[in-house]
Amino acid sequence: MNTNDSANSEQHDAPENLSPPTLQFSEAEPTVPVGSCQELDQMLHKAELRCVPGRPIVVSLYVHGHRLEIGLGLPKSFVCIQRCDPTPGPGFISIGNARAQWGANFFSHGWRRAEVPERNILPATQARRVLREFFETGIRSTSIDWEAL
Repeated sequence: MNTNDSANSEQHDAPENLSPPTLQFSEAEPTVPVGSCQELDQMLHKAELRCVPGRPIVVSLYVHGHRLEIGLGLPKSFVCIQRCDPTPGPGFISIGNARAQWGANFFSHGWRRAEVPERNILPATQARRVLREFFETGIRSTSIDWEAL
């Protein structure tokens, strides 16, 4: 199921006076501002270095009126997107292999366990590209398929 068309059109309607981009590593820490794509990459790398082996994490990026979540700490990952500002909107999750049967465990903001179905898992490098693309454009990537949450 490719749901790119309807969501991409709604993203252009978002007001331009939204909050500046921030990244949240854990619920115990405040969000940190992200000024550029290079800075985003550096922060994601630092967060990944903090991962305990066998305990991958999920971090949240707030940008263009949306919250994006990405898994860190494994060679595979996922991307979740949901509009949150000015009003909550539909959410989407990446599709990696629609026929896969198994999943991966991540720990949301470092502590809450969340199992992500394998069908939603992508190579980590691809998930990072998708995240960077949204950071730069505010438009959900068309290089992968998405499913509604």
